[in-house]
Amino acid sequence: MAVTDSMQKKILMGIIAVLVIIGGIYFVGNTNKGSQLSSDGSAEYKQGVALSNEGKFKEALEQYEKSAERGNMPAAYMAGMYLTHGRAGIEKDITKGLSYLKKVADAGGKNAAYALGKAYMDPLKGVKRDYATGIKYIKMSAEKGHGTAMYVLGIYYEIGKGVEKDKQQAIEWLDKAAKTSKVSSIRTKAAARADRLRSAQ
Repeated sequence: MAVTDSMQKKILMGIIAVLVIIGGIYFVGNTNKGSQLSSDGSAEYKQGVALSNEGKFKEALEQYEKSAERGNMPAAYMAGMYLTHGRAGIEKDITKGLSYLKKVADAGGKNAAYALGKAYMDPLKGVKRDYATGIKYIKMSAEKGHGTAMYVLGIYYEIGKGVEKDKQQAIEWLDKAAKTSKVSSIRTKAAARADRLRSAQ
């Protein structure tokens, strides 16, 4: 059977396709070879946790930041806390730390929202007090179920810190904290405070 020009063309195209596939596999393999990076930052985050457990906080921060650059929210939270509160061998960078916390809080992180809110309500050194921003994030955290944020928000409504005094709102948030907080001391204090406010009505 004679091989026509059309058949030769199909065979040639098939060979080219195979070579492209093989070349692509080779390229991807060599690009990733020896790389310790993960697309979602999970590997760097785990390494950061391990280093932190060993007390190597500076090295841990480096891994957390690498992970955060890849969109890993737990890593961004840890980087934010390290930079705002400091750890052995780490120089504080409040602006950068708050930026990390805001990123996580705006993505729905209740722990980051609480930390960010407190940073503005009871300002860290170098942070200008900002009740509007502070209350915004404390409320955000409380509404997502953060027990301590519920307790703190209840107190703020009781004493009028950053919000107008509202005894009923205070009782409601304190009751929620008393029922849902994972910290036993917060549950106890919230319940006692709510009962005291009720008895004073």
